Amino acid sequence: MVGPQTIVVPQAKDSTTG
Repeated sequence: MVGPQTIVVPQAKDSTTG
């Protein structure tokens, strides 16, 4: 399952958007 990968994607995006 792509658990960690999916969690790292949104986290990085949020940091860049924030």
